[in-house]
Amino acid sequence: MKKSVFLVIAFICSLKAMSQQKPVLYNFREIPQAQLLNPSIIPEYKFHIGFPGLSGVYTNVGLKNVSVYDVFSKNNNDFVEKLREIAYDLDKNDFFEITQQVDVFNVGFQLPKSKLYISTGIYQELDLFMYYPQDAVQFFFEGTSVLDKRYNLGDLTVKGELLGVFHIGVAKQLNERLSVGGRFKLYSSAANIQIKNSRGTYYTTQGTDNYYSHNFEDVYVKLQTSGIIYEDDQEDPTTSDYIKNTFFGGGLGVGLDGGFTYNVTDQWTVTGSFQDLGFVNNTVNTKSYTAKGNFETQGIDFQFNPDEPLDYWQQLEDDLDENIPRDTIYSSYTTMRPLKLHASASYRFHILEKCECYNTLEDIEYREEVGGQIYTVFRPKKPRIALTAFYARRLFKNIYSKITYTVDSYSYTNVGVGLSAKFGAFQMYGIFDNVLEIPNIYKANQVGLQFGMNFIFGGK
Repeated sequence: MKKSVFLVIAFICSLKAMSQQKPVLYNFREIPQAQLLNPSIIPEYKFHIGFPGLSGVYTNVGLKNVSVYDVFSKNNNDFVEKLREIAYDLDKNDFFEITQQVDVFNVGFQLPKSKLYISTGIYQELDLFMYYPQDAVQFFFEGTSVLDKRYNLGDLTVKGELLGVFHIGVAKQLNERLSVGGRFKLYSSAANIQIKNSRGTYYTTQGTDNYYSHNFEDVYVKLQTSGIIYEDDQEDPTTSDYIKNTFFGGGLGVGLDGGFTYNVTDQWTVTGSFQDLGFVNNTVNTKSYTAKGNFETQGIDFQFNPDEPLDYWQQLEDDLDENIPRDTIYSSYTTMRPLKLHASASYRFHILEKCECYNTLEDIEYREEVGGQIYTVFRPKKPRIALTAFYARRLFKNIYSKITYTVDSYSYTNVGVGLSAKFGAFQMYGIFDNVLEIPNIYKANQVGLQFGMNFIFGGK
C-alpha cells in the first residue's frame, strides 16, 4: 500500500513536466496524420500506410510562467529559496501540462470510383494536467506561523489519463467545394487519476490559554484513481500491465470527431473540426477517497497519569475521523475526455502553371498559402485558447513546408516549423514548436516535437 501511495504522489509530481494543440500539423494536407485533427481531409493520394510505431510520435511539455532554468540555474540563491520565490510568483490560474502520443498503426485508402477516403488505426495517448495549488503550496512553506490567513483547499485540480484509442474515420467529398468527415473512437483506459470540485478552508487563530486554534471549514476532497493503486495483497502494476490495459484490456469508452472543409472560392478555404467528444468508464482497480466535514482543535492538553496512560495522537486522529470522515470507494467511475475545437481560414496563391487545363478546383495547384487558425481545449476551470498565423509553401515537387506563429497561454513568441518530404512512396515529416527557444531550451515554457514516416501511393 505504501508503494501505491508513493506512485500516486509521483504521478501528480510528474505533471511538472501543453496539450494536443499541434498548430503546424493542422490542415498540413500532405501528412496523413493531419486527418486525425480534421477528419474531412480528402488527400490527393489513393492509399497510405504508416510505419508501425513510427508514423506519428508526438511529445509536448508546458509549464506556464516557470521554466526548468528558474529552478536549476546556477546563481547565489539557495535552492529552497528559489523554490519559495517560484511558489509565490505563481497563482491558482497557472498550470502544468504534458501530452504524449504514439501512432501505433495508421492506414487509409480511397474507395475506387468515389471521393470517399477511409482511414483507421490505433494510437496510445498520455494526457496530464494540473492547476497550480497556490494556497496548498504556500501553506507548505508557512505552516501555522501566519495567524488568521485562510488557505483555500479548493485550488487542487488534477486530471491524468493513459489510454489506447482505436479509430475509424470517413471523409466524403459532397460537391466541388465542400467535404465533410467523421471519426468513431473506442477508448481503452489503462490508468486515470483526477481531483476536481474540491472545496474547504484552513486557518489558524489564537485560542485560549496560549493554544492555537486550527480550523477546517466545509472540507470536501475527492481523489479518484483507476489502474494506479492496488491492494496490499496485489503486486504493483508493471509496464506489461499498462500495455495490456492500453490495448483493450482496460476501462472502455467511446468518442467522436467531426469536421468540414469548405472552399469559398478557388483560393479561399475555411475549415472546422472537433476532437474527443466522448467519455471513458474507468474500471481497472478503481479506488476513490473522499473526505468531508468540519474540524476544530486547540491542540493536545497532556495529562500525565501512569495508571491510565492515554494515546493522545490516536485520540486526535479519532476526533479528526469523527468530524471529517474519510471513505474509500471501489466502484467504477466515468470521466469525460477533454474536448478540442479547431477552425481556420486560408488564402492560396501563386499558381504553379498557367494553362487552360483547369476544369475543377482540384485541378488548380498553388505554391503558397497564408491563413489563421484558432484552437480551444476545454479544461476543468475554463477553456484554453491559442491563436495561430501560418505560411505554407511547396518548396519542390514533393517537399512541403509550414511556418506558424502562435499566441497561447505559455508564450507570445511561439514559432513552429514543419517539413514534409516524399521520396518515391516513402514520406517522412518533422515538426518543431517554439524553435526560437531551442538555443536555450531550459528557459522555454513550452516545447513540442513530432515526427513520423509513412508510405504513400497514387495521386498526382
